[in-house]
Amino acid sequence: MTRSSAIATLGTIAEAQWGLVTARQAVQNNVSYPEMTRLAKDGALNRVAYGVYRVAGSPVTPLTELRAAWLLLEPETEADLRDISAGVVSHGSAAFVHGVGDFTGEVHEFTCEKRKRSGRPEIRIHTGPVDPETVVWIEQLPVTPITRLVSDLLQDHHDGQHVAHVLADSLDKGLSTPAELAAAVNPHAAAYGVASASAFLDHLISLVRPSSPGNSHLNDLVMSKAIPSQDP
Repeated sequence: MTRSSAIATLGTIAEAQWGLVTARQAVQNNVSYPEMTRLAKDGALNRVAYGVYRVAGSPVTPLTELRAAWLLLEPETEADLRDISAGVVSHGSAAFVHGVGDFTGEVHEFTCEKRKRSGRPEIRIHTGPVDPETVVWIEQLPVTPITRLVSDLLQDHHDGQHVAHVLADSLDKGLSTPAELAAAVNPHAAAYGVASASAFLDHLISLVRPSSPGNSHLNDLVMSKAIPSQDP
């Protein structure tokens, strides 16, 4: 294949994938590995991750590396042919996409219903159920909702302050209500040594927000709307 034909082929694939293309996709479209290497050497392609390239001139965004990692979960399948079975952005990566908390995005985390493995140290794959009704699509990526990512972080025993920043930012930005967050933290309260959802939610938020009369509405909402049967 000529250089111009290879670039045109890769550009067509990358157009629907934020300017990205995997080496496997390229080979499936008759662009060989040696051709990919030559194109990378002469600047027509830029390597984003092992096996993923960005077509020169395509924009780089804070989500570029996460998108590359998501493509690597099923490197043969083009983005517009995938559904949530390919993997859903979760845990700290979901917080990064939602713009809550203080996760840096250096580790790319996904949840898959079927066990998958990755040899890349920057990719962390969790196995668990994914409810298609609750998955949200942000910037063309499937992402767990705020309540699910909070529950996932607590299930994995993340540092309380990391979770607290997610909770506080979610409330500040109006992405979740106190009642929704109380329901999310409730199953994990006992494991953290707290007796009730309302007390656990207030405790976590207090780690990053000073106590004030303005926070008093949390208890009322939690007690009236969340899960009163499990609160004393």
